[in-house]
Amino acid sequence: MRSMTGYGKAQASTPLGHVTVELTSVNHRNLDVRLRIPELCRFLDIETRNILKANLRRGHVEGTIKIIPDASQEFGMPTLNHPVARAYIREAERFCQAVGLSLPADPAWVLSRPDVWETAEELDETRVREAVLPVFQEALTRLIQSREAEGASLKRFMEEKLSLMPPLLEQIETLQNSLPRLARETLERRLRELDLDPKVNPDRLAQEVAYMAQRADIAEEASRLSRHVRTFEAKLKEGTPSGRELDFLIQEMNRETNTMGSKSISYELTSLTLKLKEIINQLREQAQNVA
Repeated sequence: MRSMTGYGKAQASTPLGHVTVELTSVNHRNLDVRLRIPELCRFLDIETRNILKANLRRGHVEGTIKIIPDASQEFGMPTLNHPVARAYIREAERFCQAVGLSLPADPAWVLSRPDVWETAEELDETRVREAVLPVFQEALTRLIQSREAEGASLKRFMEEKLSLMPPLLEQIETLQNSLPRLARETLERRLRELDLDPKVNPDRLAQEVAYMAQRADIAEEASRLSRHVRTFEAKLKEGTPSGRELDFLIQEMNRETNTMGSKSISYELTSLTLKLKEIINQLREQAQNVA
């Protein structure tokens, strides 16, 4: 099991410079990737996204690739185009003279012009790929390891909570066998509250008791809930259970529990269904983190 929450970082010194890759992921219903890549390796954008899609199922993933050039390396280092820079200064001085200003040309403004900088040597894509992709793969490996560690914690939590459900279902099954008695006691109590004698019409009372017991029958709901619990347990034992599958099973468990609660004619049954709902809600919260 993998969580959608994780973090991975890798860095290495390469002929290109010091390369650092950071990847973080949080919950998201699908796989949503946001990458910040320097212009030098912009051509790797699609390739790195495809690598993430091949390894991650869901989650909002943000990634950053940083390259600090090695000053001892000549290739790829930007250099100032002096003729272009001087041309900017001359034109700025002419403008100042034309409008009657005595301000000198601002070097910071000149250096901010993109066309005064040029790359001494154009790097071929193969060299960039060989420098960046191994670091990216290492960061991804660590991200996956982080998500798996968090997933193992989620799995232990879910298994612990699921183990609490079968005993509650056994108690519900025991109560199910006493539904006719509970229905009679409930109906007799209501009649007494209305100052009516339950013994006046015993046949009608028996019919009403049978009707109430039938309406309160939760055998099917309890049976389906038990099946969902077993299926959920089986999913947890799989290598990589899907968060969407777990979420669907939780919805079904919640539906059956709500139905049992709505049919309840006793405090004990209501209390048991409330305990089941509490466990199911805890499972739902954690399932939202499963990839």
